[in-house]
Order: sequence, then structure tokens, then C-alpha cells
Amino acid sequence: MTEKFNLKTATSLLPLMNGNESVTKQLIDAIELYDSLLDNDGKQALTNYVLKARLTESAKIRLKNVYASNALLVQDMRRFLLTTKSVASLSTQLVQIRQNNMSIEDFRRKVENLLVELTIAQADGNSEALQILRETNEKLAINAFASGLQNPELHTIIKARKKKQKKTNLGHCLIGLDGCNIYDAVDVLRCYKCNGFNRSVKTCKKTLSCPKCSKEHELKECKAQNDQWKCINCSSIQARDNLNTEQISHASWDYENCSFYKNLIRKIKSEVFGLSDL
Repeated sequence: MTEKFNLKTATSLLPLMNGNESVTKQLIDAIELYDSLLDNDGKQALTNYVLKARLTESAKIRLKNVYASNALLVQDMRRFLLTTKSVASLSTQLVQIRQNNMSIEDFRRKVENLLVELTIAQADGNSEALQILRETNEKLAINAFASGLQNPELHTIIKARKKKQKKTNLGHCLIGLDGCNIYDAVDVLRCYKCNGFNRSVKTCKKTLSCPKCSKEHELKECKAQNDQWKCINCSSIQARDNLNTEQISHASWDYENCSFYKNLIRKIKSEVFGLSDL
């Protein structure tokens, strides 16, 4: 449902330009948002309001006095009021980017920022082209991220994981001249004393715990029946994750049914690979 232009709403929603480019971007986003909510008369009123009351004097000189639509106004605002970045320069930066002393997370952010800037520069105000360009550029960005990593093993893993996603590869690829099966070689150490993760028996200071029933005795002493099994790890997050009795009724080594283990693996993959959606 469309609505009429409201001066109070416009004033609170649309920031006043002050020469700061981030504010100009916020104004553009706000114009597009409010325009989508207005009827035809309201759209024209919004155009007039922006031209008369939201622009700096410098911006008024660069833009026209009249626009047939807010889409055309926004297009010119992007073209004349925002810093134009060279497509060639951004492409070169993306291809040549290297991790150097950055953390994986900081490196990921830098690659992602270049991806966004390159896509916007290529689209040149054409919103319909943005999605197509983004999908194409994402492949370049992932390759750039992998190639720029300091750790060559992570480079190989990420490249291989991308190959794995293609149905034609069916989990197999060539690395050099070697045919390799592809899988996510990520695991965590489980302590055989307390049955918690990320510690060994030698370093464990926790209480002894049975991997079947979670009680304080050795596995060989356990007399619990199958319906009495209880994972000590899933039990620890039962309330937090709203797990039912069935979801905690398994042995600590049953990783296929262990919610705690699956959450831990997802977290490690995100931290190790830097990108959550490789």
C-alpha cells in the first residue's frame, strides 16, 4: 500500500548532506526506500524536497533542477556526487591483493570491500546489472582470497572446496597431476576422560565422565541401556539451544547426532576458512 508524502517523515528519514560521502550514500539509500513507499504525487514531492532541502550548494550545482523520477535523481547523485573509482584499478587491486600481515578476518573484509566497490563501479548506476555482476565477481573474489593467503595449504583447501561445490566434480579434482578426493578435513580433539572437546587426557582437569551416560565412572563399568544414554556435551547446551530429550540421548562419540559437535565444527570452519560460505 502506497502513502502520501509526509514532511515530518522525510525530515527524519533523509539526512542533510554535509560533504561527507557516507552521509550522501545514506541519503541515496533513504530516497530509494521512501520512494518505494509513496504514491505518484508523493514521489514527485520527494524529488522536490530533496532538491530544495537536502543538498549542499555544491551538490545543487552538479545536479539538474528537475527530475522526472527519483530513480533518475539517484542515478545522477551516484554519478556526480560520489567518488568514481576506476574499474581497471579495482580489478587490478583484487587480482594482486595479498594477506601479508593481516589476520584472515581482516583480509577477508578487505577482499569483500573490493568486491563491493568493483561491482558498484561496473554497474554504473544500473541496479539490474548489480546482481549479475556480483555473482560473477564473487568467483573472482574467492580466487583472489585463496591466492592471496599466506598459508599455501589454506589456498589449496579453499580452491578444492570450490571445486567440490560444482556437481560435475563429484568430490574429486586434480591438484597438480594427482587425483584427489575432496572432503572437509576439519576435526576436533575429544578428551577420553571428561569427553569434552579441545583438550586431551593429559591436560584435562575436569571430572571423569562416562561417554555413554555422562555419570562419573569408566566406560567399562557402565551398565546403562540404550535408552539411558546421555551426551554430556549436548546436555550442557540443552537449555540454551532448546534441545529435547531425544537430541541429547546419544553417546559422546556419536558425532552424527551430536548438536554440540556440529556447532563446534561449523564455528571452526568459519574461523579457519575466513569465509563462512565457501
